[in-house]
Amino acid sequence: MNRLKKWLVETYLPAYARAAMQEDQARLHRRLEQEIAKNRQLRAYADGLEYALEALGRQDVRVRIGGGEDGSYPGTA
Repeated sequence: MNRLKKWLVETYLPAYARAAMQEDQARLHRRLEQEIAKNRQLRAYADGLEYALEALGRQDVRVRIGGGEDGSYPGTA
């Protein structure tokens, strides 16, 4: 929170509203940290996949999602 906003909150908000706002801010900050950690983990996973696919070179990679061998199912990619 910047200095002006902090001053406004401390000066003009009642104590119960100030406490509730500070609790919400702390909760949101914790959630943000969790999401940042999750994002970092997913990016590392994606980087690893990209590295592995580049290492395969020109090999043929087929990804099938819920389809049959002949591709007759609508879920085949």
